[in-house]
Amino acid sequence: MGLTFGGMVRSGELVETESRDADRAFVTDRAVKTERRMLAAVRAERGKGQAQAEPVAVEVSLLESGLTEGQKEALRTILLCACGTMTGAFAG
Repeated sequence: MGLTFGGMVRSGELVETESRDADRAFVTDRAVKTERRMLAAVRAERGKGQAQAEPVAVEVSLLESGLTEGQKEALRTILLCACGTMTGAFAG
């Protein structure tokens, strides 16, 4: 069968992260890698002044994502902003 929670943490499949709502929080290594790719895409497009995605496509993907509302809002901000107008809004 699968790994235990502790085994998943030890193997790196789950990564501890900061959370305002809990003492401890964990995310999958896949989520961390996806977030890093998205942030890299935002950095690459910074200053070009156009959204990264179409609003309808983003909303459809978010409906099936299983993400929290905060995560969904962060993705909307990243993908739908005209980043050239939000200089300094993102880390990195």
